[in-house]
Amino acid sequence: MSTISSHSGPILISSESFQDIDNPQRVKKYFKEYEVTIIVYLREQLEYLLSAYAQKVHATKTKHNLEIFQKKFDPNYSIFLKKWEKAFGKENIKVRLYDRGKLINANIVDDFIDAAELPKDIEYKQKIRERNPSLGEPLVIFKHILNNISPLNELELREKIYKLLANIAKNNQKFQKKPQVNQSVAKKNRKKYQKSNASIAKKYFNKSELFNHRDFSNTPQNNDDLHKEFLKIFKIIEKTDKEFVNLHFDKVMNFLKKYNKGC
Repeated sequence: MSTISSHSGPILISSESFQDIDNPQRVKKYFKEYEVTIIVYLREQLEYLLSAYAQKVHATKTKHNLEIFQKKFDPNYSIFLKKWEKAFGKENIKVRLYDRGKLINANIVDDFIDAAELPKDIEYKQKIRERNPSLGEPLVIFKHILNNISPLNELELREKIYKLLANIAKNNQKFQKKPQVNQSVAKKNRKKYQKSNASIAKKYFNKSELFNHRDFSNTPQNNDDLHKEFLKIFKIIEKTDKEFVNLHFDKVMNFLKKYNKGC
């Protein structure tokens, strides 16, 4: 705060951790002397769920399937926004949608620059870092099975598998395909947030629908399809790590026969 108080111009503070703050009044007390504008991006809940689950499976040794995971995953944006409105006032909150089709230039940075009303006549330096693409459905299920059949207690081993699967996704676009869920699961999830999303759409955008929904008419891959995909994954891994294949091939393929991903 001492650094902020010594600064004379506009101050920009950005962090994903703000979404985990249950009581924004605690934030407000540090900025009583400032005019504060809150910028928040909302992602369609089902897309958010699938992305969060994929990352959880990829980065940890969780054994939970999607059905169990979503019981503790409840992004009700109406409740979330009301807490920030109470602390800072609705007039000081800007809501944007995290949807590539709605972002300025399909770019989150350009969109944020516009939302923050930053000068557009200067070139902003963006720190370019190599980003691992999200794992597609076969890779998420592959890692989930590994979580169930192997302790993965050693951090070094988990990091090795994390990089291994990330590289497969990075170098094989077919393994980046977004996960699918059954239509019944999609409808149930979207119905859960329909009313609260509609209130946000009316309040902040003066429209009836908040998000464009992805079509889930294509059913998730069945175990026969996954069997074929897993053979391809093991073939790729074998080029650099035969020991991994020898150790896990039979266990993974046998577990797949009885696998239920919960969606």
